[in-house]
Amino acid sequence: MKHKIEECIGSRLRALSRAIDAIYRKNLAGKNITENQLSILMLMYKVGEIEQIEVARFLNLEKSSLSRNLRRLIEQKLVEKSGPVNRPVIFLTKKGRELVEELLPFWEQSMDEIYQMLGDDAIQAFDQFEKGFK
Repeated sequence: MKHKIEECIGSRLRALSRAIDAIYRKNLAGKNITENQLSILMLMYKVGEIEQIEVARFLNLEKSSLSRNLRRLIEQKLVEKSGPVNRPVIFLTKKGRELVEELLPFWEQSMDEIYQMLGDDAIQAFDQFEKGFK
């Protein structure tokens, strides 16, 4: 065996992902929103109206995961959908925009904790690693 089990990049990335998810969950506790839902809302807050498929591509979400999260966001009247069934456009409602603005400090706190946990060298390495997939 050329590599040691503890060197497995996949396992290490999943463990890091769980640690990062825990930071978001801690900071979003009691807000009735998941990290994926927040990511969707924040993307729409930044870009405005967007095709649903573009959200999946940009956030690297499976269509089923995006659909499930959007259904919940629509039920909460945070997002609306329009256009053809095969190419729907989604956008934030006034309530959705207000929620994002309310949650921004919690997102910033999460990002600060994550950047502090990882450090500058790891962030730069992550940026370089990510460029290899684009």
